[in-house]
Amino acid sequence: MIHPTETAPNDAAREFHATCAALNAGTITADEARERNAATRGDMSEGQWMLVKARALANW
Repeated sequence: MIHPTETAPNDAAREFHATCAALNAGTITADEARERNAATRGDMSEGQWMLVKARALANW
């Protein structure tokens, strides 16, 4: 069984990717993107958040 904390970075990467895509498509504003990203990041450390962004952008 996969522990929920193991899937959280992947889920966050998908959310970050979706937010970037929406921002690029013009369907959300930069302020909305910042709010979404803050909610997605939650209490992750800076290192964890950088990993999430790297995963998302690698799949761009």
